Amino acid sequence: MQQQNNTNDSDGHIGKELRRSRHNDGLNIWSLNVRSLNTESRIQELEEEAKGNEKGILLIQETWRNQARERLNIGSWKLYGTGCTTRPRGNGTAIMVHNTIKVESCHHIDPRITAIRIPYGKQHLLVVSAYAPVHQGNKNALKTERFYAKLTTITNEARNKGDVVIIGGDINAHIKQASAPGLLGKWSSNKEVVHVVDLIAFMT
Repeated sequence: MQQQNNTNDSDGHIGKELRRSRHNDGLNIWSLNVRSLNTESRIQELEEEAKGNEKGILLIQETWRNQARERLNIGSWKLYGTGCTTRPRGNGTAIMVHNTIKVESCHHIDPRITAIRIPYGKQHLLVVSAYAPVHQGNKNALKTERFYAKLTTITNEARNKGDVVIIGGDINAHIKQASAPGLLGKWSSNKEVVHVVDLIAFMT
């Protein structure tokens, strides 16, 4: 399954550069860092973006919304959001799901981690929208460790149930192919960041 990563264009509008992930039977999953969904106009832009694409699941980062647990109906989609009540700017994740897809449960783990559980054939999928802290040197080291600890916990819990786990989002990391042999596809980097060990440990 190919990774998805949408971008914003330079004027701050939701961008149209779109990479798609398609599960074998046609489940489409996108990931988009929106850099704010805190105005009505931004939500309308998101609805237009969703209309132009197939039915599926959109993983969203940086919503900048202040509701800790949120449900929004947006056209033919429902948004499940986890915001930050104390510092919404630069935080917040969400998952927007087309109404044709049944969501059995939503998990508001942290403003940086939102997950949904959906039936998929004879299995269940745990689909996660994740936004890792930006890590510069030793700055935010504790935040990064806590982020991966939470991600590890929900991943292990899901796997213990027999669920398939799909994680998408903005991980804010660069990994060289040689640092994680057998774990990376063609999207490896030619440089690395200090906290790459946290991501590699999670992947293994």
